[in-house]
Amino acid sequence: MREEMRISKLITTFGPGSIITSSEGGSYMVMSPHFWHEHEKIFERRLEKRLGVDHFESPDISYDKKEERLLGIAVRRFPVMQVCPECYLLTNRYQCPDCEQKGEKVITRPPRLVAACEDGHIQDFPWKIWAHCECEYGDEKLRLKPITGSGTKNSDLEVKCDTCGNNDDLRGSLGPIQISKDKYYTCRGKRPWLALNDEGCSKILIGLMRGASNVYFPDTETAISIPPFTEKIYREIEKDKDKIHNFIEDDLLNDALIKSFFKEFVEKGGYTVEDIKESIEEYFGYEAPSSLKYEEWKVLTRTWSHGEREHFQSSEITIEQPLKKYFEQIVKVDKLREVLALKGFYRVKPGGYDDESSDIIIDNWEDNKHKVDFEPIPYNSSDNRWLPGVEHLGEGIFFRFDEERLDRWEEDEDVKSRAELIFDQTDEYLSERFPMAPRTLLLHSFSHQMLKLIALDCGYPLASLKERLYISETGDTKQMKGVLIYTSSPDSEGTLGGLISQAKDDILENKYERLKEVVSVCSQDPLCKTHEPEKTGDPWGASCHSCLQVPETSCEGFRNKLLDRLFLYDTESNLGYFHEDFD
Repeated sequence: MREEMRISKLITTFGPGSIITSSEGGSYMVMSPHFWHEHEKIFERRLEKRLGVDHFESPDISYDKKEERLLGIAVRRFPVMQVCPECYLLTNRYQCPDCEQKGEKVITRPPRLVAACEDGHIQDFPWKIWAHCECEYGDEKLRLKPITGSGTKNSDLEVKCDTCGNNDDLRGSLGPIQISKDKYYTCRGKRPWLALNDEGCSKILIGLMRGASNVYFPDTETAISIPPFTEKIYREIEKDKDKIHNFIEDDLLNDALIKSFFKEFVEKGGYTVEDIKESIEEYFGYEAPSSLKYEEWKVLTRTWSHGEREHFQSSEITIEQPLKKYFEQIVKVDKLREVLALKGFYRVKPGGYDDESSDIIIDNWEDNKHKVDFEPIPYNSSDNRWLPGVEHLGEGIFFRFDEERLDRWEEDEDVKSRAELIFDQTDEYLSERFPMAPRTLLLHSFSHQMLKLIALDCGYPLASLKERLYISETGDTKQMKGVLIYTSSPDSEGTLGGLISQAKDDILENKYERLKEVVSVCSQDPLCKTHEPEKTGDPWGASCHSCLQVPETSCEGFRNKLLDRLFLYDTESNLGYFHEDFD
């Protein structure tokens, strides 16, 4: 298969264990990172410590014309059984054997159905079982053909065995696969992305459309690179970290070796040997953070425009009234680096659902029995391990809300009552991951509306802009109350500055005035504005695709929930943070 694909897609939508469709119509499964051929190392110290790995690796997906193959990843044909478009034979052959006997060369095509379970296993749809075929294994001759017309619906197709004559249409094939009235087909524990033997599994097998989104839900974690690890000296340490670590372990790292490793920094970079020693000690002595975001928050609320930093540079912009009433700081982030790591994936349902309900109940990914974890892959030794990752370079704007005004707004009884109605409908996945406080609804709603307004003028499409919310209500991190709106690209030069061009007082004041206008009315009003979460069971207030909701790529894990434009500005209810009543 010869296809072009962005590297970032191999860490998200089309990661290991996912199904991709080629431009020629073939269907393939992306193999485990164990089968990747070429890699590029990525270092992000904070995320490494968080996930317990030595580094991350990004696949090289360039095309080797000499060997006629993609360099970095391996795929396998999936599903195994394919269907002939001419005679409808189900076969594991690339060309239909029946048509070949007639002197015709017909390339088989993938069927529309696959089968998976909630524990992440996946296999071919059990065609023989579905057709109630009674033949001995190997004697069946199954065909998947339309009953009438074009066969666009599952009910228009049937699977039939030429040998025994048994057949059944595909009505009811999506969902739990039922063999008889009281019996369901159980999973066989197949893991084709690993090329390993089957493992035991007793879950009910579920029929899925091959191209459906619930075949694969990636589980990722993101970190923004921040000082001090964005300084050039740390990038140099990363190049020889294995050697330096070994010298430290053997107590052999002396001044002469440091001068040898960092010759250019000592001679031309203005670093002393003691400076480099301190950097080495800080790098190898760094412990896993309790909160990646809190570390980022502390950096974002400072100015970092000086120093030899490749991937982080920020400066606070001067703001006047009326913005000064609402924001303690607005920071222009001229340079940022985002590292995205793939930890595993889910099938059928995202995030880990309880077997007995449709509610997501768990936030501890490692303890989630429904998640397929990628074991960190050994690199040179058992102690040097990696996970798939990708780095993006970009820019952003950080909004820090005024603490005094926010506290005053949160204490309003009407605000708390409306927020409680929304939180009562929230599943445990969201309530464990995000604070159930009015500020969550405010910052999330503000972020979405500002994303939409900025996208109109910055030159980037809305889907390429992202949010990162800094919210907490407990412990040392309680001071977090900000929003980072950013964009990033895998290109080595990063992005082009269109987003930070909007980080000016007059431009942002204009967007603030525009925000009040657009959230006051929605094209779906009165249905949108009068939405009652306690009656619908949906965890949002006045929010829909016409006003606050944004593409999934832009929303940080909320799935467009916990939104309410009334918390921004509304002339009737006076609930909004930006309303004059809270001045």
